[in-house]
Amino acid sequence: MDRLFDAGISLEALREAVEQDRLVVLPAEHALGEETRYTAAEISERAGLPLDFFQSMLRAAGIVVVAAGERAYGEGDLEAARIMAGFYDRGLAPEGMLEVVRVLGRSMAQVADAMGELFGQTFIKAGVTEEELGLTNAEAASEMLPRATPFIEYLLKRQMRERLRHQAVSQAMLEAGQVPGAREIAVAFADIVSFTDLGERLAAEEVGGIAGRLGELAAECAAPPVRLVKTIGDAAMLVSPEPGSLVAAVFDLLAATHEAGEAFPRLRAGAVWGPALGRSGDWYGHTVNVTRRVTDVAEPDTVYATEELCEAVGEVCTPTSVGKRRLRGVEGEIELFRVDP
Repeated sequence: MDRLFDAGISLEALREAVEQDRLVVLPAEHALGEETRYTAAEISERAGLPLDFFQSMLRAAGIVVVAAGERAYGEGDLEAARIMAGFYDRGLAPEGMLEVVRVLGRSMAQVADAMGELFGQTFIKAGVTEEELGLTNAEAASEMLPRATPFIEYLLKRQMRERLRHQAVSQAMLEAGQVPGAREIAVAFADIVSFTDLGERLAAEEVGGIAGRLGELAAECAAPPVRLVKTIGDAAMLVSPEPGSLVAAVFDLLAATHEAGEAFPRLRAGAVWGPALGRSGDWYGHTVNVTRRVTDVAEPDTVYATEELCEAVGEVCTPTSVGKRRLRGVEGEIELFRVDP
């Protein structure tokens, strides 16, 4: 506490940290913080960014917005506002910019959670003192975290390069000033069979470990042009502009779960080829909805697909009709096929 007080942390802040049992993380908070010398209005004026847009940007990122006259912002906030002002002045659509900020905010929150868990697993050992842990947290925040920034930039560039490689923009679109909207895409879901029952039988930590492992395996199997869009508890969603690559990735995922042994539950998967709309890293539309429902009726250890997918996929798989099915929320009956490598 003497060390923190000498570093400039107020006595009130120290009392509050002790009451909330977060004294050991206070050094890291202090290392990541900065002097708050600007109001939102001053940030807006200095950066050349409209005040309402600056505040909208903060909300989109998940940052608390304080009163416009409160000095709650520092040099980092000013630099971020200047970056956004540069994009704003280039004529980028404001709503589109805010959507990018929303995605970044959600993504960075997940990154922060994962890094926090990593630091906790690494540094919280039996017998470590409060002071030792506090100083280690401060070191991680001030020295290790900045080293991650170039790595984040590297990943962003690689992902953008892969996206551009598989994004088709026709001459007709350029002449009409249109951006790609809904397009043909292969979509797959792979989910854990009887995941709800697992939640009743296993401890929350074990269920979380299984869901996390599914995400790891799906990420390992989703090599470009296949992309892991998201994991939703018991399911992983993958997409690809090349249906053959998608089906091969799903086969690899099922094989990987078998190799994980009896401790890992069985999977089932559904795959569909059709038009869908990509927005902010996710995909929407009838094709996505149908894929989810196809997965719901698939047998364990199998991949079910629609006729369109089977025709588009070529010789990657062998289809076998399992008859017409009524899918929840989907009009009419759809013939489904079990596809095998």
